[in-house]
Amino acid sequence: GCMDSTALNFNPSANVEDSSCDYHTDLGTLECGVDTIISGATTSNIGFENSVYYSFDLDNDSEIIINLDGSSSPRMNDPYILLFDSTQTYIQTILYTSDYFISNYSIDLSAGEYYMVVTEDNPYFTQGTLQDYYNVMLVNSQSTGSFTLNLFAYDSTCDYYPGCMDSTALNFNPSANIED
Repeated sequence: GCMDSTALNFNPSANVEDSSCDYHTDLGTLECGVDTIISGATTSNIGFENSVYYSFDLDNDSEIIINLDGSSSPRMNDPYILLFDSTQTYIQTILYTSDYFISNYSIDLSAGEYYMVVTEDNPYFTQGTLQDYYNVMLVNSQSTGSFTLNLFAYDSTCDYYPGCMDSTALNFNPSANIED
């Protein structure tokens, strides 16, 4: 089995490493005012590939704005994001705002490390750890689909002025540095 304690499928009973370890993708530290764009896909109905696993760090208490577009083929009809804290304990589920999309979801997070899971369909997971989620997904059937995920982090170290940045629009805001 997997003998790496940092892997999602760590098996403390394993006594021979079999190269089966599954890991999250580390996005590093989210920088203030920088749009982090990630493309991904769930590629299997059951098992590790029916969800996409990420981790990220925040250097400061921050507002995080999350957008997910699942409208590209193959479509992710009902995207869900599950959020876990630095101890990999479940925090909350962020559900789609309309078919294929999670739009402008805002959450305030303290400085620290976080884990995020993107999946299709409601996994009905409401408590436990990231390891618990992983184990449930080994037998839980989910649909597949592709997505583009955008993460914006804002804190007191950068300027954040949302507004219309199109100079030809009637509601143009010359002070805006983030398109809303």
